[in-house]
Amino acid sequence: MHKTPFECPDHLILFDDRHNDYRLIVHDGGSSTIEMSFFHGVVKKYKITIHNNSSMA
Repeated sequence: MHKTPFECPDHLILFDDRHNDYRLIVHDGGSSTIEMSFFHGVVKKYKITIHNNSSMA
């Protein structure tokens, strides 16, 4: 298993507790993320399911 979500290629979305928002993980070997905010032209709502998996924390 991976020690952090940044090491797991299957982990794409990260919830940031400090800012109470969601971020996309940039798999560049570091801990880069892109904040998810309003996307112009997107009108469909997506359901996001968060799984609490202690082995990935």
